[in-house]
Amino acid sequence: MNFMQKIYLLLGLYLSITGIWPIIHLNSFLFITGPKNDIWLLKTFSLLLIAVGITLILSSKYKNVPAPLIILPLLISSALLFADVYYPLIGKIRPVYLLDGIIQLLFISLILYKKLNNIKSRDAN
Repeated sequence: MNFMQKIYLLLGLYLSITGIWPIIHLNSFLFITGPKNDIWLLKTFSLLLIAVGITLILSSKYKNVPAPLIILPLLISSALLFADVYYPLIGKIRPVYLLDGIIQLLFISLILYKKLNNIKSRDAN
C-alpha cells in the first residue's frame, strides 16, 4: 500500500466513523458537540460523510485512481477545515470542532507534501 492509498484509507475511516457517530448515538454526539436545531440536517450531513468515507476506503485499494478522485480528499478536508475553524470563531458551534480542524489540516498537509514531492521528483528527472 503506497502513501496515498494509506491517506485514502485513513481519511475514509475517519470520515466514516465521524459520520456514523451521530446516527448510532445521537445523545453522546450532542453532549460533546452541543445542541443542534435541525437533527435531520445533522443526519443528512453524516450520511454524506459516510458516502465520501466509503468512496475513499474503496479507492484506497487502487494504486492509480481516476483524476477526480485524486482531489476528493483535499477538497473534503479543506471544506471541513473551513467549517471547523470559521464557525467556532463566530460562535455558531462549540470550539471542540477545532480539534477536527487540526485533524483535517494534518490530512491536507500530508496530501500536499506528497503531491509536492511527486512534482519535485518528476522535475528532477
